[in-house]
Amino acid sequence: MSRPGTAALDTQVAMRRARDLIDKRFAQRIDIADMAKAAGYSHHYFIRAFTAVYGETPGAI
Repeated sequence: MSRPGTAALDTQVAMRRARDLIDKRFAQRIDIADMAKAAGYSHHYFIRAFTAVYGETPGAI
């Protein structure tokens, strides 16, 4: 059984991996699919998680 709050922490870590990709490739166009892959999430789940963590959609970044 996982500890309470670890799902939220895992989501934060996954979203940080996506933001690291955005920061690394800031001058290039990045597809949402690439960000989702970096986070290890499906396209649709990634959008929901990213919005929940950062308060805006990944397309707005």
